[in-house]
Amino acid sequence: MRRLMAGLVLLSACQMTETAEKMTARMASESATARTEVEAINVRYAQFLNANQADSVAALFMEDGILMPPNAPAVVGRAAIRDYLAGNPMPAGSNIAFTVTDVDANGSMMVERGTTLFTMPAAGKTPAVNMPGKYLVHWQKVNGTWLQVATIWSDDAPMPAMPPMPATPTKK
Repeated sequence: MRRLMAGLVLLSACQMTETAEKMTARMASESATARTEVEAINVRYAQFLNANQADSVAALFMEDGILMPPNAPAVVGRAAIRDYLAGNPMPAGSNIAFTVTDVDANGSMMVERGTTLFTMPAAGKTPAVNMPGKYLVHWQKVNGTWLQVATIWSDDAPMPAMPPMPATPTKK
């Protein structure tokens, strides 16, 4: 028994901890692989959004995933995300495209950052209206599949001018 214990102690002492350089190299490799995977997912994601397939979009989220649309409360849970998307369909003839700008992966966790281009036909106008934007997605790999944990986005249009605040009466 003592020999077994001594062997286990020696074996655990021989295991090397990951150096900063090895960690950086590993994460760079994982990030490159994850980027390729997420770019393929984003092609399907855009297709699903453009076709108003709320069920298919929602299936790309964790069961307790969070969608954070601009100017609206967070939508929590796959079923709520599906309902939100079904209730807010893409306008007919519109298109969204994603461009991944950065991916950082570490094991089963990934953060993706990118840009969007939402194109919507303009009534009686040519060309269509193009609205650029940006997004951030937190992903988790579950049983070999990347699923969205939380997604947030906004467009790049400037905020509308705020009306002036009424003057505060002074007290005498």
